[in-house]
Amino acid sequence: MRTPYTKAVAQDLVHARVNLALAAGSVPPYAHLCFHAEQAAQNALRAVLASQGPRAARGLSLEELAELVPPGPAPAGLLESVKDLSVFAQWILSPSEQWQVRQEQYRHAVSLARDVVAWAEWVVLGGLPDCDVGAPAGRAPPQAAEALQ
Repeated sequence: MRTPYTKAVAQDLVHARVNLALAAGSVPPYAHLCFHAEQAAQNALRAVLASQGPRAARGLSLEELAELVPPGPAPAGLLESVKDLSVFAQWILSPSEQWQVRQEQYRHAVSLARDVVAWAEWVVLGGLPDCDVGAPAGRAPPQAAEALQ
């Protein structure tokens, strides 16, 4: 059974892709780029939750969204790892914080965001039946742009 695909889900996937593209810009300061990586992951998880039915996912942190994803749908460790990105939102949104992000932290953040966005697109657009298993090996997730056409 294909997951419900609504305008809200499509918008969340588009926002995830835009933030991911901004995060991949690789021009310092890296903290700002990592913030976009966090936003990409947040939008991707919101799309997954919205595709599973109406839920109040707006206004929730990345950590809260990761906790709401039903057990079993994500590849092992992905939802726990993605919570690490929430620190970048805290740094950017707290003007009193001093933030210094190294290039390797930036690369890790973008890589993790890519994994989450690709998985979310696969769940929403590629049809995980009722979102209860991870993507099979060797199958590329579909792109949001293709589904929006």
